[in-house]
Amino acid sequence: MEEFELNIENRTKLGTLASKKAKREGKIPGVLYQATKVSR
Repeated sequence: MEEFELNIENRTKLGTLASKKAKREGKIPGVLYQATKVSR
C-alpha cells in the first residue's frame, strides 16, 4: 500500500467564504476522520 504525507492545519473560521478563501490560497478544505480502532 502506498503511503502519503499530509500537512494539515486547523481552520479557525468556518463556512463558505472561509472555504473559498482557503482555495484561493492554494489549500484544499476538507474533513479528516480518524478511526479509533481497526475494523474487521
